[in-house]
Order: sequence, then C-alpha cells, then structure tokens
Amino acid sequence: MHRHFTLTWAEHPDPLPLETSLISTLRPPLNLDGAAHGPARDRVQEARDTYCASAGPRPAKA
Repeated sequence: MHRHFTLTWAEHPDPLPLETSLISTLRPPLNLDGAAHGPARDRVQEARDTYCASAGPRPAKA
C-alpha cells in the first residue's frame, strides 16, 4: 500500500459526499465501505476483526 497509494487531506465544508466519491473512484484496498465482496475483502475484514479483538474491550459509547 505504501508503494501504490498516497494519502492527503483537504478542508471542505461538506466532506462526506466528497469522501464517498473519492472512495468509490480510488477504491483504496483497506477501505471496506463499498468494496466488492470476495477473498481480498474477506482477508481485510478478518485482519480488522483480529486487530480489534486484540485491543481489548472498547469504552462504552455515551
């Protein structure tokens, strides 16, 4: 990912539509929102689940 994807930021008055558009256009490999189902997505989801489980309990939401 370090070789093939660049991350940056920009201020925008309504960032959600812009983010949605960028994700659907660029299809970053570790972003599961809108990712096609298949083996690669399953591996990323499994890695996320393992990482979250290793972090211990999360604080309660207010």
